[in-house]
Amino acid sequence: MDTTLFLVLLAIVSLIIVAFVMWRRWRSRRALMLQVRELQALAETGRALAEAQLDSDELCELIYRHASEMMDTSTFQLGLFDGPRYNIRLWVRDGQHVPSQSFDLSDNPGLVGWVRQARQPLVVHDFEQERDRLPAQPRYSSDAPPRSAIFMPLVARDQAIGALAIQSFQPKAFTDNHLRLLSIIANQAAAAISNARLLEQERRRAAHLQLIGEIGQQIAAILDLDTLFHQTVELVRATFGYMFVAICVREENSNRIIFEGATHPAMHNQHVHVGQGIIGWVVENGEMLNVPDVTRDERYWPVASLPQTHSELAVPLIFGEEVIGVIDVESDQPAAFDDEDIYTLRTLAGQIAIAIHEARLYAAEREQAWISTALLQVAEATGHATSLEEVLDTVVRITPLLSGVERCGVMLLDGEPGHFRTQAAFGVEALDDFYRLRLKPGDSLLLDQIFQTYKPLVRPSDGAQDVLFKFLGPGDVLGLPLLAHGELNGVMWIGATPDQILSQRKAALLGGIANQAAMAIESAQLAIAQREEAWVNLALLQVSEAIGPLTDLDEISSVIVRLAALFVGVDLCAIFLADKERALLIGRQVYGLPADQLNDFMALRCAQQEWLVVDDDPARSVLAVPDRVVQALRLQTPVVVPLRGRTELVGALLVDGRTAELLRSQRRLNILNGIASQASTSIESVQLLADLAMRQVLEHELDLAREIQKSFLPECCPEVPGYELAAAWRSARRVGGDFYDFMLLANGNVGIAIADVADKGVPAALFMALSRTLVRATSMSGRTPSDALRRTNTLIISDARSDLFVTVFYGVLHPRSGSFTYANAGHNPPLWLNVRSGTVQRLHQHGMALGVIPDTPLSEHSIQIEPGDVLALYTDGVTEALNVEGEEFGVERLEAVVQAHAAGSAEEVVAAIEAAVDEFVGNEPPFDDFTLVVLKRVKDKG
Repeated sequence: MDTTLFLVLLAIVSLIIVAFVMWRRWRSRRALMLQVRELQALAETGRALAEAQLDSDELCELIYRHASEMMDTSTFQLGLFDGPRYNIRLWVRDGQHVPSQSFDLSDNPGLVGWVRQARQPLVVHDFEQERDRLPAQPRYSSDAPPRSAIFMPLVARDQAIGALAIQSFQPKAFTDNHLRLLSIIANQAAAAISNARLLEQERRRAAHLQLIGEIGQQIAAILDLDTLFHQTVELVRATFGYMFVAICVREENSNRIIFEGATHPAMHNQHVHVGQGIIGWVVENGEMLNVPDVTRDERYWPVASLPQTHSELAVPLIFGEEVIGVIDVESDQPAAFDDEDIYTLRTLAGQIAIAIHEARLYAAEREQAWISTALLQVAEATGHATSLEEVLDTVVRITPLLSGVERCGVMLLDGEPGHFRTQAAFGVEALDDFYRLRLKPGDSLLLDQIFQTYKPLVRPSDGAQDVLFKFLGPGDVLGLPLLAHGELNGVMWIGATPDQILSQRKAALLGGIANQAAMAIESAQLAIAQREEAWVNLALLQVSEAIGPLTDLDEISSVIVRLAALFVGVDLCAIFLADKERALLIGRQVYGLPADQLNDFMALRCAQQEWLVVDDDPARSVLAVPDRVVQALRLQTPVVVPLRGRTELVGALLVDGRTAELLRSQRRLNILNGIASQASTSIESVQLLADLAMRQVLEHELDLAREIQKSFLPECCPEVPGYELAAAWRSARRVGGDFYDFMLLANGNVGIAIADVADKGVPAALFMALSRTLVRATSMSGRTPSDALRRTNTLIISDARSDLFVTVFYGVLHPRSGSFTYANAGHNPPLWLNVRSGTVQRLHQHGMALGVIPDTPLSEHSIQIEPGDVLALYTDGVTEALNVEGEEFGVERLEAVVQAHAAGSAEEVVAAIEAAVDEFVGNEPPFDDFTLVVLKRVKDKG
């Protein structure tokens, strides 16, 4: 029993053990089979994901189906990150697909945000128990939130691209095996999604490139800029689905950026400035700018017509190194533009920039061709004009026709610098008033600026204060200088309507027209000037032929007043001639004056000072008619032209009657001035001929006077035994005031005199003749030298009526004794070379010159002249002779010459002195009369 029971129990235990072992083996096999199935499922999932050529949404569905085969996916979520947003691509709740949603993780990232940041899975066994220990709080807003969940990051290339989550309403619904399986699925899914994204990106990029190529081909074929801008923005919007597209171009030579093409009509032709707004910033910096939220970017410049803009992408249009504009796209969604958009816009920007450049070149060539054609038309039109008026009228009419402007006017210089007068106009407001305009400096700031700079200018007329805006407004006003050979001849004015834009190319066209007009105007003016010059020359030739043969002033004056009145077209013409001695202008001839006024005219004697407006230089002064001449001749509007000779005023030519017309006609003024010039020349020639004849008579008389004066001088020096006498005399002018004389006195004595009158020329010569006669008369009476000079002084004082005086040295030589007694009346002290002492002495003793005061005190002195001694008498023309430096010859040089040549004869001493003075003076003209007398006592021959 016991054994049987034991065996039964043993059998039962064995069966139990066998059953347990079998169960364990079954369980292990089942687990192994489950693991094999899981591995097969994972392998199948990996293979399916690897082989799938699906987009992201289809991949998400495939991942969900394969995950459902391995675990409970009744609540399943797969989302992808896009910047700060989490976009749920597949969402299953309670086995039902729900619409996808997108969440912004910026402010509250939640558990998904933590998984993204940490790139680690998160297992929550029970939300209620583990809430406080979670790394982040869930963002559930449901009344029945899940109790457990697994959050798995999708990591590709070390970056979390999304998240995968399974959830359950039961706590502790997921084990580590679920975590392991989901981790493997997540890795496979991340790789597949990343590859799908790359594939989608490449496909999208290829599609974009194809679209960009198609757009590029289309815009490359567009050569009209306006068409290019409008079609390009519409193509880009239609192709890529952007909310708003605009092409903005920077205006040449300006800081304005113009919306040349825009998909919103209100934005067309609007503008911003460089540095203003996002577009202005891109132009200023030359860099792309992607703004995900414009409300948070201070550079954004709100536009009323686009209030829904939330994000903006602006890419610069760059050609070469120049930023020529911007392509701008906007969206009503935040962060709407990704790398693909940036790539697309940058590629398009390059093509658009090239297209704009080529279209600009085409437009420039077309514009240049049009400008050339227009300028040719202007040249042809003005070339057919036969007068200045026709040229101007053609210019103001053809300019609006060719350029499309509203108004055109031309003002030309009007005589004085800076003064302009309207000459032609078309389309101008208040046309009659505009034609009456004569503007001087200060009347118009626009005109003054052009006159000063010679450059065109554009000014808006709104609110501006300028007299020209009244006629040329209300739009912009363009002033173009009319330049010919660098000289301003006038100004062409252009007035635009308020809606017209004076673009740079239109300004270039107008500038070309202005240049053509300037040349045509100059040609017309030259033709007028040539005709007027021919007429003036003809008139002046007739005047010249009429007065050329005449030599009488009355005949010349009579012809001039008649021809001047005829050719200039005035009622009255008169000539006044200058009386130089009395500084008067005297009426000489008149034409057109009533007979009862002729005596009044001939009696007119007006001081030159009365005619001068500026009297510092009478030869150049402007003349004005004196009031008493106006009253005497009853003049209305007299005009006077000075008759100027080469150095002085010779008269005045006066005209009256119809002078207002004269002043407006340059031709008639030229004739009047030409007649005045010929009259001046003719009158001066007659006066010069008269002066020449008088001068010739005077020259002849002076020659006679010189011969007479020379006859007063000794023909030769007297011969005195034991002595030598020599003399030299040269006058600084035709006649002079120096003289010398020898008087043979009683007892064999010889008187020697030398004198110098204090003047030159004819007065000195006359006074010299008187003085010589008196000195000779008083000395021949036997008086001593001092008595003779005193007597001479008395006679001069009693007879002379002039202020002249004379210095005289008079001495008497006693040949036998060698005694020389002398008196000096203010004359240069003679030089006495004393052989014994070997020195030269100056005989300084002298008194007052003759003819100054009566009873002049004079002393008398004597010297003993020994054999070999030399006595030199001279005037100041010897010692005061000047060289080119203004230095005088001087007494010291004279002493040296006398001493050096004392051994020679008296004539040799005189010749040596003359040679020394001539060498010293050189080519300088003589300053004074030169007189020299040398006395030498000859040594005994034994």
